[in-house]
Amino acid sequence: MPSFDPDAVRRCAEKAGLPLHVAYLKSTDSTNVEAKRCLEGGHRGDLLVVAGSQTAGRGRRDRQWSSPPGGLYFSLLMDASPFSCDVPLLGLLAACSVTRSLREMGLHDATAKWPNDILVREKKIAGVLGEVVSIGRRVDRVILGVGVNQNVTLGDLPSDLHDIATSILIETGHETSPTELLCSILHHVAAYLGATRRTSSFATVIGDFRRMTSTLGRKVIVREGDSVVKGTATEVLDDGSLSVLTTDGVVRVTVGDVAHVRTE
Repeated sequence: MPSFDPDAVRRCAEKAGLPLHVAYLKSTDSTNVEAKRCLEGGHRGDLLVVAGSQTAGRGRRDRQWSSPPGGLYFSLLMDASPFSCDVPLLGLLAACSVTRSLREMGLHDATAKWPNDILVREKKIAGVLGEVVSIGRRVDRVILGVGVNQNVTLGDLPSDLHDIATSILIETGHETSPTELLCSILHHVAAYLGATRRTSSFATVIGDFRRMTSTLGRKVIVREGDSVVKGTATEVLDDGSLSVLTTDGVVRVTVGDVAHVRTE
């Protein structure tokens, strides 16, 4: 299995305009949780936590994210001051970055599913989890957690995921470098952040997400708590929310779990 080179990632990030401290762990409970521990322990500055595996990886609403050895699992801890109100948009930014990198690896049918999944042939290959971290009453940092099924076989995944998940290894038939993949993702993250800062807007991110998503035009079911919205996803709005046309009219969805409804 290709090895991971933290120093090479640090150099790539710095070259892209993201000066980061890179912490690599062979295994941890969760890279997001580890990033929080580093912050609570006094770390300042931007931080990238990378793990070879996770024992308690999670996604939205604390759902378990299977994280066996061979996957790419990382969390980017950043200053929140420019983005404290825009964490959902940062999640779209990360999803666009991962999707672009996968396409550049030859997975040309990689798409983003609103709001935080990346699919290949309608099977999940990666996911994003954005969080804000507060110190006292002040929002201090944003964490973007990303998990990619990279050099993972079907047998590495729980049996209940075999029909709904895939990996880069499964799709390409060969192992790939986690160092190169992470450098590519960070390159795109830095480019999107630069465009956002220059224009004081997420217009570039939203435009690319609209082009990369497989959600628009699809019949969808959106669930959040006791709320269920059924209809056709018609638009990703400028604030990152999803517009769904239902039998009762247009509903704007800001958060929720989206299921693409299969049509025969």
